[in-house]
Amino acid sequence: MTVVTFALPQESGDFRQMIRAMGGRLGGEEIRIVHLGVGPAAASSSVQRLLAEGSPRAIICAGFAGGL
Repeated sequence: MTVVTFALPQESGDFRQMIRAMGGRLGGEEIRIVHLGVGPAAASSSVQRLLAEGSPRAIICAGFAGGL
């Protein structure tokens, strides 16, 4: 599974639609979209919960400021 993170649902709308239309997979890989919240404390807490649930193959940070 690959996880793609966004701070807010408003950032992921188009991507969610595309992944949903593809049956939740991209190139055979299951894609999970996670909204972390705004700011470092929210992101840290959300990522810790995500990793406690399992080990994704990759985590991609996306969204308006995902590259930062």
